This record gives sequence, structure tokens and C-alpha cells, in this order.
Amino acid sequence: MLKKKFGLSLLTLALAVGLMACGDNDETDEVGEDLDIDTEIEDQLDLTEEGVPDTESLVDAEDYPDVIATVNGEDIGKEDFVALLEQHLMQQASMGLTLDMEGSDEILAMLEEDVANQLINQRVVYQKAQEEGFDATDEEIDEELELIRMQYQIESEEMLIEILEADGVSVDDFRQDIAQYISGEKFLDSRIDTTTVSDEAVQEEYDEYVARVQEAIEQSGEEMDIPEIEDVRADIESYLMNQQRQELESEVIQQLREESDVTIHI
Repeated sequence: MLKKKFGLSLLTLALAVGLMACGDNDETDEVGEDLDIDTEIEDQLDLTEEGVPDTESLVDAEDYPDVIATVNGEDIGKEDFVALLEQHLMQQASMGLTLDMEGSDEILAMLEEDVANQLINQRVVYQKAQEEGFDATDEEIDEELELIRMQYQIESEEMLIEILEADGVSVDDFRQDIAQYISGEKFLDSRIDTTTVSDEAVQEEYDEYVARVQEAIEQSGEEMDIPEIEDVRADIESYLMNQQRQELESEVIQQLREESDVTIHI
């Protein structure tokens, strides 16, 4: 299932972009600082009238070398880097930050570094997954494809193929991308245990939440209901386990980076 874990690679992101013209996406509820954060992909993208992101002129591909980074002898090409960088720039644009603003050079440099590191991290994880024999079966790939189709409300497999091909992505390439994602997740699952959180941690997070709500009540003068801890325990536990996993993933990836031969060419 597509989750906010290690991170999805370029083709999955491209699918999300291509789907903008195909209907609304389901909202995903996460426990955050207010225990109720709703996000939608549409909120993150700057869309044209046709519902397709306009990425032209965001960056000039000629400004970058053909090889962005080399990871243990494997090259990360410019095409993936530029496409992912443009997605990050569109997210910035949705928040009012554009490349013609003061300080935009620093923003662009920061995003370039972030994107390069994202692609490098994905590559070192996948390389290690392959080294340790973590592969994806056809059944797992089919299941993931079906979940993607349901998540983005794609009516049929034929429509999914049309969306991919319109973005210049073949079904075989997309399946390979999903296989790499699944392999990476299996490897990380083997290194990370986030099955439980302590009652103390749940109580602490709940107390912080209550304090924030009480502060908001004092500032606004409006009455707000504060749920009992048992009513939100499952959400808090899910939030804390996700936080815990992200922290542990960072540690695993950092170790892989230290063990790898990585050269960045930008």
C-alpha cells in the first residue's frame, strides 16, 4: 500500500500528477499537532486549467549534468532529478514561493540538495534490498497496483494505462518502480520494529494536545470539545509509530550512506 514511509519514487509521483484530470482524490487523515490534519494532492500542485501541472520553464534541464550522482557505481540521471525537482518547485509555488522572489536562489539550491539526497537514499536502500534478497512478487505488485487504482479512483486498468502512457511511462516501467518500492520497504521492515508505543508516550502526546487545545480556547474565546484519551488512543499510537519509524529509517539510511560510495555531481 502506498504509505508515507521510505518515500515513493519518481514514477509513482508522476502518476499522482497525471491523475489530477481524472477526479478528486480521497482525503487522508493523519494525527498531527491537532490530531486531525486533512491533506489532498491537489493542494500541493499548481494546476493548469486542464488540471495538469504546468512544469514548463520551472527549471532548465541544461543547467544540470547528465549524471546527477553516482551511487556504488550506479548513475542517477538528470531526467529523474529534474522531474522530481519540478514537483518540489510546484509544491513551493502552491505556498506562494516562486523563483522570481528575493532569496529564490537559496530556495532552489536547498531543493536541489533535497531532491538529490532523496534519489540517493532511495537508491542505497534498493541496492541493499537487492543485496539481501528482498524481491517483490508479481502478486504483491498486482496488489499494489490495485490499491493505487482504488486510492486515486481510477475506474479501470485501461484508464490507468492511459494515464501512465500520457505521462510517457510504460506499464512495465511502472511495475518495476513499484517492485523497487516494495523491495525497499521489505528491507526497511527487516531493520525496523515499530509495532508498539508505550502508554507513557501516548499519555505525553495526549497531554500536549490538550494543552494546545486549551491555549486555543483561551485565545479564541470559543468552546471546543476535548476528546477523552481512549477516543483518540488509536490515532495517537499510529502517529507515534509513524514518527518512530521515520526516525529509525533515517538512522538506517544514514548508515547505508556511510557504507556506500556516493559522488554528487551538482
